[in-house]
Amino acid sequence: MANKIKEFGKKVLNGAMDNSPEILTGLTCCGVVGTSIMSGQASVKASEELKKIEEKLSWKDKIRYTWKFYIPTALMGGVTMVCAIGSNRISSNRVAAISSLYAIAEKGLKEYQDKVIETIGEKKEKAIKDEIAKDRIDRDPVSKNEVILTGTGDFLCYDAMYGGYFRSTIDKIKKVENAMNHELLGGMDSWVSLNEVRYELGREPIKGGDVIGWTINELIHFSFSTQLTEDGEPCLVVEYNARPKPQIFN
Repeated sequence: MANKIKEFGKKVLNGAMDNSPEILTGLTCCGVVGTSIMSGQASVKASEELKKIEEKLSWKDKIRYTWKFYIPTALMGGVTMVCAIGSNRISSNRVAAISSLYAIAEKGLKEYQDKVIETIGEKKEKAIKDEIAKDRIDRDPVSKNEVILTGTGDFLCYDAMYGGYFRSTIDKIKKVENAMNHELLGGMDSWVSLNEVRYELGREPIKGGDVIGWTINELIHFSFSTQLTEDGEPCLVVEYNARPKPQIFN
């Protein structure tokens, strides 16, 4: 029985640690409401206390008679501030840790890709990419998807990263790439989101597409692989060589 209680206690503690920012945020909200209520109650008590004193009091004397009523309010306010600061600090530390791990993973992937090209050569590496592109459209056939008509071309295209078929051309896609990179390089914008790029391509926005994108540190770059769909139609598989990242990682 004691072991079960101990195990349950560990689970509760681990759950509290994992969700500490959410818990502290909830406590902060409760603290704000509680502080407001307690402040109102303290004001009523202080007013009632002053009414009992018939003589005219200076503001210093009023404080001397009523300060004790505001002690609970001050304590509640202090606890609320500690919860808010703690939640922000934990969230900031987690973001910093995730950013560091993401940067390490990105570096490792880049080193691996460079070594693959060095070992087998660019042609074989391109052939492998083409096979992967073929596998992707085979797993997600055009017959089971709606093809978006963008009004920018008639060539069938497939988004290798986020899925979805649309009609466009290589020229149009490269123009969007150049225009977006020109904004970044020209200092017109420090951030271009994925949904902005999709809009320029004539495609619909996706959930989360406003918080991932590119900066001048790593510009937009598309690559292409031409494959055949199940009914034999040529399809341009569009890949993001520089993948969009959350803004905190750029």
